[in-house]
Amino acid sequence: KAINLGVSGDRTEHLLYRIEHGALAFMDPKVIVLQIGVNNVAAAGHTAHETVAGIKAVVASLREHEPQAKVVVCGPFPVGATPDDPRRVCINAIHDQLKSLNKEKSALYVDLRMAFLDVRQRPNDNMAGDALHITPAGKDAWLSFIYFSVMDLLSR
Repeated sequence: KAINLGVSGDRTEHLLYRIEHGALAFMDPKVIVLQIGVNNVAAAGHTAHETVAGIKAVVASLREHEPQAKVVVCGPFPVGATPDDPRRVCINAIHDQLKSLNKEKSALYVDLRMAFLDVRQRPNDNMAGDALHITPAGKDAWLSFIYFSVMDLLSR
């Protein structure tokens, strides 16, 4: 009973617009899994601060429009072929800032980076060769990683 409302190329401002204009109006979700932010960095060149502000605005809008729903925020995928890629540095800064969501209890923050990187912090087989997109195996890894958190939230 899941639905994917993601659109390829989405950035936080696009999703925020859709939420504010009724994208969830006819739904009553118990859990919302939010995976957003990588396109803000990789495509739009937004800073970590700008991207985190966008993610937090989306979470706030979800809390307002769907107060019954628990929100699971998956930090952005770890783009870039090396740990020193400027996009990866930015993504890491985003993750550092998103940890505060758990303290605020506005959402459950989940850090997926370990599912997509090897011990040298380079993309593993769950990431595509462009070091930006995930593979079908990556989709399975992502779902496996969040499965128990989602199931726990659904049972509450």
